Amino acid sequence: MPTNPNVNLDVRNWAAVPGDGYTTSQNNSSHSYKYTGGTEASSDGTVVEHGRGSAVINIQLGSDSRYSIDSVSFRDDSQNQLTSRVLTPTRAQITDANSQVETAEYIVNVRDSVAGVVFECDPVIRNDPN
Repeated sequence: MPTNPNVNLDVRNWAAVPGDGYTTSQNNSSHSYKYTGGTEASSDGTVVEHGRGSAVINIQLGSDSRYSIDSVSFRDDSQNQLTSRVLTPTRAQITDANSQVETAEYIVNVRDSVAGVVFECDPVIRNDPN
């Protein structure tokens, strides 16, 4: 049965340091991010959908007003299971059709209005047939 998980995203304007739980953005080494929530015990933003049926993933960006969600994109969505929409500067939703098996990444593109850059934050979505 699919879930409708909540995912929280905290971002900051410096690179991650070992052991702090943050990940340095791949396209901008001066920013880092940390996801919490999702469906897994790791609470790292990973979402695994079991069974079949559409699921909605709710994303909430932290409260620092310098950051906003610019867009949500996908990597390795070869089965075209994922669509997204930005609801507000701090909220987005992903709809997972969850009708095909696949492992993909969702990428929340965050804008830093002070630094004038957009950087990527990308955990995993997996559709499991069981």
